[in-house]
Amino acid sequence: MRHKKRRKKQIYRTPLILMGELFMLACLLIAASYTPQIIFQIQDSFLCNNTIIDKRESMDVESLSVTYEKSLGRRMKVFAEGVMAGENYYATFQTLSDSQEVYNYMESDMGMFQDLMLFFWDMEWVPYSFFKMEFFVNQWKQYVIYSDNYAEGVNFILWYIELQDKEGIVMKLLADAETGTIYAFKTENNHYNAKTEFRQYDDETLFEYWNFLANYYEALSFETDNELVQELMKEYEMIKMNEQSAAYAINGNTYVYDWNIEQEKELMLRDNAGFQRKRNEMNFILPYGEASLDVCIILDKDSVFDDTMGINYYFVSPNVTIGVRQIYEIIPEFA
Repeated sequence: MRHKKRRKKQIYRTPLILMGELFMLACLLIAASYTPQIIFQIQDSFLCNNTIIDKRESMDVESLSVTYEKSLGRRMKVFAEGVMAGENYYATFQTLSDSQEVYNYMESDMGMFQDLMLFFWDMEWVPYSFFKMEFFVNQWKQYVIYSDNYAEGVNFILWYIELQDKEGIVMKLLADAETGTIYAFKTENNHYNAKTEFRQYDDETLFEYWNFLANYYEALSFETDNELVQELMKEYEMIKMNEQSAAYAINGNTYVYDWNIEQEKELMLRDNAGFQRKRNEMNFILPYGEASLDVCIILDKDSVFDDTMGINYYFVSPNVTIGVRQIYEIIPEFA
């Protein structure tokens, strides 16, 4: 008996069905390609967030210091460029227990006896009691400043040290925990002085301050030789020469020129460097390549009286904030 072969049914696909199947296949291929990346991105984000959270809870400064930029000039330059590019910066801290280590630091040439503190003590802006080590430590914290690009490492590892002398005068220090560089200090609760002190801060004095600060914070290491300094000196001489109206006799006629000193001072900023002064503030712009950072000296408005020649202040040492503005503004205790 012969069996008839069954014919297989053929499935006919309409063009619309074919297009739908091709679309689904394409979706599956795309999903297969991107799903691992999405998973890894979620995982990386989770790990990064955990790292920052862990950092806030317990900073492993020893491991951070391994990749910490030891050159102050390069560290400041990277930070200045980040500020110029509009990067966001954050600070996290942990409180440290008072120990002999902080007193040893303060007594060393990396602490109170380093050039920056001696420079401002010579100006009588730092109470002498702190150099005599007549103080106790109110607070000691470890701060870390970092940007959104945490993977590239932290920008600054800092000590915040708050001191108080027996008269109740407070001094706040923001120092590099690795190198001792002081990025800012602030004095509070200074006492009234019956004898008014007078300090003269003309452009020559301010240029000396600018030159000292530019060297201390290694800004000049990015200039060829000292071309910028020489240029600023020439411009300073021009300002000095033109501060008073100059009379010139030309062909028997006298011409008087009233120079705009503010315009001359603006010349000093054309290479993102120079200084400015107003009432109780002095601002020193330090160049780091194309970018710059500001070192500010801000005297308490209640402790100064301004005149055309300088500043009169009524305290034994004025209440003052001195430091790199873009750094100390991140720290709450300096706000």
